[in-house]
Amino acid sequence: MPSGFLDSDTSGSQSTPPSLVLSEEELKLITFFRGFPDSAKKEALIEFESKFNKYNELFKELLASRS
Repeated sequence: MPSGFLDSDTSGSQSTPPSLVLSEEELKLITFFRGFPDSAKKEALIEFESKFNKYNELFKELLASRS
């Protein structure tokens, strides 16, 4: 079952889910990621999550300093 499946609107419309268009950089990331061994995939995901969290915290601090 896809993520968010149970949250979808089931009011009777049977439309297809919206398409997601990836940039060239996003396609490269996916291509490279798929070529990694499983252990490297786990490491890459941990690193991306860490960077994501770091930048979110920096952004929150920036917003707080402007208030």
